[in-house]
Amino acid sequence: MSELIVIGYPDRETAQKAAAKVGELQKEYLIELEQVAVVYREADGKLKSEAAQGIVGVGAFGGMFWGALFGILFLMPLAGMAIGAGVGALTGKFAQMGIRKDFQDKVGELLTPGKAALFMVVKKVTEDRVLPEMAAFGGEILRTSLSVEDEEELAHELQKD
Repeated sequence: MSELIVIGYPDRETAQKAAAKVGELQKEYLIELEQVAVVYREADGKLKSEAAQGIVGVGAFGGMFWGALFGILFLMPLAGMAIGAGVGALTGKFAQMGIRKDFQDKVGELLTPGKAALFMVVKKVTEDRVLPEMAAFGGEILRTSLSVEDEEELAHELQKD
């Protein structure tokens, strides 16, 4: 089972520094990642995402995963996703997978203009070692679980779109 973890930060620079620390922790085998991205909202309200620096060996779903996830979380098309039945179907899939509307709302609240977040799909984590290291950056943490079946189903649904 994997977890979707979102950590909100006051700015892009802090999120990038936190991502770099996650990369160090990954190299020490304290965290096993499937996906990582830094997401920020510009002053004009536009969402931007970038690959986290220093993270190796992730990316089974790639940009399409993040584009669809952000599109659902923020109810806007990213990475060319069409609005309509496809988005509605994916929203339903996310709800079935435990990504509830209140989680989506909280993520939206984390990413007001000028703010940023570190998005991670985490396979394994040694919490007693990782949490103290990440605490140095502050931030607000949101978590939700994804079973292996949910991940596979999500990947399948994204390939259809």
